[in-house]
Amino acid sequence: MLCLSELGNRLKQAREEKQLTLDDLQSLTKIQKRYLIGIEEGNYKIMPGKFYVRAFIKQYAEAVGLDPDELFEQYRSDVPDNGHDEELPGQLSRVQSQRELPETASKAIDLLPKLIVIVLIIAAAVVLWIIGQNFTGAEKPKTSQPEAESIGSEVKMDDSLKETENDKEEEKPAQDPPAEKAEPPKEEKPAVSVSGKATGSGTSEYTVTGADQLQIELTGKGSAWISVTSGKQSLYTGTLKKGTTEKVNAGSLKEARIRIGNTTNTDIKVNGQPLKYVIQPSERMTQTITLTKSEKPSS
Repeated sequence: MLCLSELGNRLKQAREEKQLTLDDLQSLTKIQKRYLIGIEEGNYKIMPGKFYVRAFIKQYAEAVGLDPDELFEQYRSDVPDNGHDEELPGQLSRVQSQRELPETASKAIDLLPKLIVIVLIIAAAVVLWIIGQNFTGAEKPKTSQPEAESIGSEVKMDDSLKETENDKEEEKPAQDPPAEKAEPPKEEKPAVSVSGKATGSGTSEYTVTGADQLQIELTGKGSAWISVTSGKQSLYTGTLKKGTTEKVNAGSLKEARIRIGNTTNTDIKVNGQPLKYVIQPSERMTQTITLTKSEKPSS
């Protein structure tokens, strides 16, 4: 069995201080359990690649409340460098393919100036033809004035007939306007309320009343790993940083479960209402909170 490295021992100690098992850490970080064991034992050979070593260590550190940058600096000798050499063959092959242009492409480039000249000639011919059409259209004789005068007299007669009809309509008694229908008063939506109770050492349940949809707002006061699910559906998974906010809309789902790696660094709002931890973060840092949307109260 391999001996624990100094970095692996530090991470394992932080995990045990937070009372997290390897299964809990696998659920939080989505990293396979065997890779987590490899990190604690300093056995990086089982990792899928050099790049994943630093990435997995960073996620492990954030999940247990440690600063990954400080760890990389303090245990520099325990962490391998990223492997950039693995990308070189692909880059060289792309450069070589760009240099070897096919013969058909070079011929097309040679013909490009000729095609541009032909297009310009055609465009100039079209412009000249349009100008010629407009010039010939401007020389057409105007309509004779007698026709315009006859049309004007007909318009005047139509106007006089319309004025007579309007006078007759004005003599009719005015009808009473229809009575306006009174609109029923709009129902006011009840205010959203959130109440909770502890159900275990690290679990609690909250009932959300007066909400059509569950809207969750997560704000980081420090580094904290968060996972939001509804049944088998994942709504959000990630690490909150200090000063960042994530909004999760559960829509019409009746229930949402929030798994928090560090409650001391996490503020929660549900439909704009601040959620008060029924289990104090000082008592239990890692908690699981279940939100259940209740039916609207009958009037």
